[in-house]
Amino acid sequence: MTRFRPSAILLVLCGLALAATVHAAIPIGPPVQFTPLGYHPVNSKFWVPETEGIWWLDIPSAGTAAWHWAPVSNRPASFAPRSLVADTLTPWPIHVRPDGSASRLIEIPLGCPGCPSTYAWVPLAIMGSPAASGPVVTDLERNRALMVGPLGQVSALTFSNANHWTILPVAVPLPAPQFDAAIAVDSERDQLILAGGTSPCPFGQFPATGAWTMPLNGPYEWTALPSVPFGGSESDIVVDTDNDRLLWVGGHYVFDCGGGPTEAWNTNVYALSLTTPDPVWITVGSTPEIEPAASAYAAGRGLFILGGTRVGAGFLPQVESRAIHRAAPEPFLSFTLASPGAPVMRSAPQVAYHEASGTLLHQGGFGPYSEFGDSGTYGNVWTWLGAISGWSERGEGPSLADAAAIADLSGDFILFGGYSDSPAPVEPPVLSNATWRISLATGTFEEISVTPGPTARQGSTAAYDPATDRMFIYGGQDAGGLRTDLWSLDLQTPAWSEAHPTGFTPAIAPAALVWDGPRNRLLLAGESSPGNVVVWTANAALTSCTQLATSGPGPAHAHSMAVDPNKPWMVVLDDSLKIWKLPFDPPHQWELIGTTTRALGKGHLFFHGYDGFAFYDNPPQLFGVDARGTVGVVGAPPPPRLSLRIMGANPSRVPRVELSLPGGAGARLELFDLAGRRVWSRDVSGLGVGVHTVALGDRSLAAGVYGVRLVHAGQQRTAKMVVLP
Repeated sequence: MTRFRPSAILLVLCGLALAATVHAAIPIGPPVQFTPLGYHPVNSKFWVPETEGIWWLDIPSAGTAAWHWAPVSNRPASFAPRSLVADTLTPWPIHVRPDGSASRLIEIPLGCPGCPSTYAWVPLAIMGSPAASGPVVTDLERNRALMVGPLGQVSALTFSNANHWTILPVAVPLPAPQFDAAIAVDSERDQLILAGGTSPCPFGQFPATGAWTMPLNGPYEWTALPSVPFGGSESDIVVDTDNDRLLWVGGHYVFDCGGGPTEAWNTNVYALSLTTPDPVWITVGSTPEIEPAASAYAAGRGLFILGGTRVGAGFLPQVESRAIHRAAPEPFLSFTLASPGAPVMRSAPQVAYHEASGTLLHQGGFGPYSEFGDSGTYGNVWTWLGAISGWSERGEGPSLADAAAIADLSGDFILFGGYSDSPAPVEPPVLSNATWRISLATGTFEEISVTPGPTARQGSTAAYDPATDRMFIYGGQDAGGLRTDLWSLDLQTPAWSEAHPTGFTPAIAPAALVWDGPRNRLLLAGESSPGNVVVWTANAALTSCTQLATSGPGPAHAHSMAVDPNKPWMVVLDDSLKIWKLPFDPPHQWELIGTTTRALGKGHLFFHGYDGFAFYDNPPQLFGVDARGTVGVVGAPPPPRLSLRIMGANPSRVPRVELSLPGGAGARLELFDLAGRRVWSRDVSGLGVGVHTVALGDRSLAAGVYGVRLVHAGQQRTAKMVVLP
């Protein structure tokens, strides 16, 4: 099945960087993205590198697989797609760059009992260079990597005591260049396969469908195979060794040769026999409604699809998937879940943790509803039950964002406030003062009938006292502005009551609230003035408050805090992942125990016994921390992918786009009319890496339909825009 839509929606992955602390935290799978993907056919292992480490997955014969993480002390400047290969010397990958240089990942044992190994990318000494840049693939029989250029140039990097490039004497180039083609090695028949990709045209590109094979023992001549049913980039071609066939998986293309760009996505899997005469491509299955991020075939285990994009029907938005699906090695492919994914990236979801069951709740949030820039709130319920079980979707809750959330003693989750927002552009967000109960045991949610309480608001912070079954909320923002009131909800009654503790000077937002069970008190951390966080303790009856006399420089903001259940201190999560520890014993000296230079979304910090973890929702990802005084967070995904989407309403009188640049190479934004004429362009290289908003055209731009194109480092993204008079 092929899905057609006129434009794509932005999917930007923001990341985290290393915090220089005593103990770095461990990211908890799945990875944020799955490219580049490495695969070792002998060790049956997948690799996915990230900025500060590498993920690996031991491919299961059946059942669920868990991701593992290893920190890496250094890294290559960047990882291109299809740039990881295997060799026979180690179980770890080799990264081959477009210029022909390469690095091998090595394991460095520390030599002390119980100490984990460290890892590093070590540059290889290489003689020579490839004929042309392109994707690389493993030729394990000859212990080498093959790089294939767009015209079919083939270069071989042999791994030995003297690593060297050899240019294979290909007799005749391909009839037309095929950029971003998929390649594979068929070891059984000792041949190289190339298919798909894109070919240039005067106004842009069109999907290439050519498929070719070349013997690896000579003569080095390309022979045509039947054209693939779906051309374009981001497809994979893999060798199904169990059924002696090629599999063509996924794909995405942009046809942009005048008349406006058109995009298509492929969710079929096609097969071509390698043993029958005059074979033809046939459909042997459908991907799980996913444009795969990467795929690979493991002998005896089947076809694996890692991550990708769920392409919404009609004009629904694309949704990033981080799950792994597996199809058994059968003639017809039927996919099952091999490794769970993670919640969809949305802003301001409800997050709470039930320590007794080890259940983390991720519910609702605000996100896109269509490719036209309209957004709204959702009600999806996701739970996380540990690194092995991972995430699972558990149905629906109220359509809300930015509500206060806690887990009660029974394991239900209680929400208060927040806002709901219809995607209809004429309807403004609606603040809520409702209280909700989500029961995971029954899979239901209901509004709790309570006595009148806090005003309708969003952004409140919450805490819970299990001994008295009370929920506390502080602050937030209602229709009148920021609030600094403190309330408690008796969930047995249920009734709200406002607290007016003596000695309390309200803090301004942002603030954090937590119940200190061992000392039977409520703690609040907030700003007494901008950039100056103070900590208050309130007795259990909320009748009196005392400010802790802290010393030394401390946090500027308090987004979240947690009490160490085994030590007399608490931890506060500040901006940019600065993590501060504050002992309860005098002199209450702040201690910075984690930091990063990257700006992050709102974080949540929880403890589970001696183990702690931090959760971020942009993108949804967990990190293990050490609750015994050293806390750090690690794990930076690769830079944002090249992305483009229309901002705001479409049609619009003031057209704007949001674009994401992954690198510092030249980038240009262009505007075409329906006749294919370029009517406006702008060099956007100077914007730098990251996400940017750019106004399109000038006052002379006439009303009508336009194609927008973003070009960067040989890649492009397109969108369709309608300008009103």
